[in-house]
Amino acid sequence: MEHFLCTTLQNRYGNTEAECAAVLKRLTIIHLHGRLGYLPWEEGEGRRPYDGVITREALDICIKNIKVVHEDIKDGRDRDFERARELMRQAECIYYLGFGYGPVNMERLKISSLDEKINYGTGFGLTQKECSDASRLAGGIGKLNPVPGMDCIQLLREYVDFT
Repeated sequence: MEHFLCTTLQNRYGNTEAECAAVLKRLTIIHLHGRLGYLPWEEGEGRRPYDGVITREALDICIKNIKVVHEDIKDGRDRDFERARELMRQAECIYYLGFGYGPVNMERLKISSLDEKINYGTGFGLTQKECSDASRLAGGIGKLNPVPGMDCIQLLREYVDFT
């Protein structure tokens, strides 16, 4: 996500990577299932470029930073779900990009306990029934509104007011 946003800002506005990275550092992006490493301009242990080169070092970085959804997170090592829940409670709008709507993730995020607000989500590859099931599991349409067939770019273009 960070690579996409940085590259898009660079191409759209002609800014340098450093200028775009400075803007992106103000965003909060939480990777609930880990990440494949940090980009060279990001702070964090295990930096690597966003490219298709597979090396032992790159694989080690990926392995070290991935979190499996069914792993026990009660041991305190994963505060990302707590942080995400807090940000979701404070948010006026929530947009779920690339979210799979798995029951374990939805329970860990406690989506059903959120107040109703503007909530939309991608539904790329999902049927109307699968999107309806996700809404029901979350506590109703006001809690979660995945759009069948919608990818990330379409959702941002159709539902997000950037003004």
